[in-house]
Amino acid sequence: MQRSSNCGVGYHQPISTLVGGTVTFPEEPASKCPPIPITDHFSCQSQHFEKPDQATIESIRAHHADELRSRAASGCDMDKAVFNYDVNLMGTREVDYSGKKLAQVGMCSNCFQGGNDPNDGTHVVTASCAYVDPQHPMQAFDIEKKRYVPIIPSKRWGASLMTCSLQQDDEHQIIEDLQRVIAYNAEHHNGTAAHLRMDNPTENLVCDVSIVPWHM
Repeated sequence: MQRSSNCGVGYHQPISTLVGGTVTFPEEPASKCPPIPITDHFSCQSQHFEKPDQATIESIRAHHADELRSRAASGCDMDKAVFNYDVNLMGTREVDYSGKKLAQVGMCSNCFQGGNDPNDGTHVVTASCAYVDPQHPMQAFDIEKKRYVPIIPSKRWGASLMTCSLQQDDEHQIIEDLQRVIAYNAEHHNGTAAHLRMDNPTENLVCDVSIVPWHM
């Protein structure tokens, strides 16, 4: 995870957006000029949140300078490179963030709501969960096989996220954030041949939670 230069040296500016995306070369064969995934950048821009500001664009280009030079050396026309940006609002509205986004940033959704800032992280919360689907006991849906398959009854899934608040009102949301990350990881980064879809993870994952202080 990177930060735009608009966040300042001390990183005290509030983060407003998360910018990612891909650099493509639409007029060249993908085998010759493969796309470059843009590393996610936090931006502290204060307006025009629908697109990255110039400081963020320059930070992204500087971060990927070596890859861009490598493509140019391979004969890719840099003048025809297209920067496709994906921009997600972080601190400007209250939303339920997806498991993918939470896994990417490694932080609970409360770090981007109510004026909180990721720099204010106080604790790391870890969940160890068992998946119990009452409709399909001891089974999970295998996406590739397109059917339910048995899972080991003692199998547990884990995830950790930083939180910026531990108020009583935050506890339910923190656990749901962790459940969404576990469901996302099971489907996309399970580490086994199976890619499992967990139906209703916030209802079917039963979790034990531990909390430790976060030290920068």
